[in-house]
Amino acid sequence: MVAELVEIWDPPRPEGEWIVTAVSMWEPKRKLRGFNQAELIARTLAKKWELEYLELLVRTRETKPMYGLNRAQRLANVQGAFRVITNNQTPITKRVVLVDDVWTSGATMRECERILTEAGVAKIELLSLAR
Repeated sequence: MVAELVEIWDPPRPEGEWIVTAVSMWEPKRKLRGFNQAELIARTLAKKWELEYLELLVRTRETKPMYGLNRAQRLANVQGAFRVITNNQTPITKRVVLVDDVWTSGATMRECERILTEAGVAKIELLSLAR
């Protein structure tokens, strides 16, 4: 099903060498659900584009669902909720395509972008399946 969605969506492949990663999910929630939909989308894109997929981010705490929150509450909700995984063998200075399933206010993606930038990522492209 994810492959079919990616084919319909069909975002253009960025030129050059990139790493594809996804917005991470709170681990207990991931275990309950059995998957992270953003990760499935990102892995499918990476395979289609023949790029490497790496898990670069980890969610450090549970966050509230974003629906029903105003912009200020959304920003506060995700502030400090992510960190870069530092045990990867691949240097984090490459260009990164960050994928999430849904973009509402952009608070989650912007927080992840901030964390990746602080870790030294030179260029970040933000992609979401739905808005």
